Amino acid sequence: MTIDAWELKSNFFKEKIKTSRLKAFQLMESETGDFDKDGVKVYSCEYDQAGNMVREAEYGPDGELDWICSYAYDAAGRLSEETIYTDGNVVEGRTVHGYNAESQLAEVSEFGDGSEAEYKTSYIYEGGRLAEEVRTDDAGEKSGCCKHKYDGAGKRLETVEYDVDGN
Repeated sequence: MTIDAWELKSNFFKEKIKTSRLKAFQLMESETGDFDKDGVKVYSCEYDQAGNMVREAEYGPDGELDWICSYAYDAAGRLSEETIYTDGNVVEGRTVHGYNAESQLAEVSEFGDGSEAEYKTSYIYEGGRLAEEVRTDDAGEKSGCCKHKYDGAGKRLETVEYDVDGN
């Protein structure tokens, strides 16, 4: 089983930056952190036994907690949910990941502090390769699109990001 890590490249487009193999799942196996020059903790992460991040936190200059992001994984070991908390235990936002039968990322739903998705991104594959990403708003209206082109060897040649008008 694998888990993919993604990096936000723009307001819409994310790029896969890492694939990890999952062997087991157990919470809070290890913790790491960063400290400022005065020894005040500014960032921390917690990982399960398989090396998957299950919690990260950022702290302000006074050492007080600014936010926490928790990560959950499905039975297949894939990232299924990210939840951001601020002001203690107040949910600021949540992202839910859905997968297709081939275990490819199929949909990402982004929630604010409510129960309705504010944005959804659908991932469309052709020949096992990501061909298109379509973003819709809470009304189901298309708000953006990315299309990917590959060479014969399967290497990505081009990614074009379009706005709602196709520009």
